[in-house]
This record gives sequence, structure tokens and C-alpha cells, in this order.
Amino acid sequence: MEALMLIGVAEGAARSFEIDERAEGYLVRPRQRDTGQVEMEAGRVFRTAVAAFAFAEREALLERYAEARLESGPDGAMPLARDWHKAESLFSTISGSLADEGFSADLLVAWAAYEDEEERHRLH
Repeated sequence: MEALMLIGVAEGAARSFEIDERAEGYLVRPRQRDTGQVEMEAGRVFRTAVAAFAFAEREALLERYAEARLESGPDGAMPLARDWHKAESLFSTISGSLADEGFSADLLVAWAAYEDEEERHRLH
């Protein structure tokens, strides 16, 4: 299960949300910025790039908003709250109009394991 090409990144407070173009669609996967560890269980796969980019931006803004709220309180985080609400609305509009809300990246992992098992059975 390897990525074909990294096509974009949205930067959150603690994680980067990478968008990879794959044969299955567009994978948005969070990567811890301090350790570089990828969180595949939190990843989502989209059929369309526009939905993947909107989702990644929404997630990054939510993370930055949450951090600002902790550091500055509700009033200090208000500009990021507005940005996050806009990103949420945009993602809802895009995913609704394209019927592309994405699916869990865990399904990709399970499918790859199934294909590996089927190949082993076929060869033995």
C-alpha cells in the first residue's frame, strides 16, 4: 500500500495532513510533525481531489483553532473559529455535491491484507 504521489499538505498545530494520489483515490493522512509518525487509522480516502483538499484544510484549521483556544481563550481564537466554520461549510458543500465524504483508510489496509492472503493461497 504505497502512495503514488504527494500532491498537497495542510498544516495543523501538531500534525500535517498529507494528500496522496493513489490508485484508489486521494488519501488524506495525518502525520505528527514532531515525530514524523503517520496515523493511518485516522486517514480518509476520497474519490475526488477537491473533497480531499477541503477535508485536509478543515482538519488542519480545527487543530489550529483548538490550539489557539487553549492558548488564548475563546476571544483570542475567534478569527480561527470563523475560518474553521467556513472550511466546515465548504467541505460539507463539496462532499455533498460530489457525494464524496470519504471512507476510512483502515479499509485500504484491510483490502491490502486480503489481497496478500489471496495471493499466498493462490501460490501454495
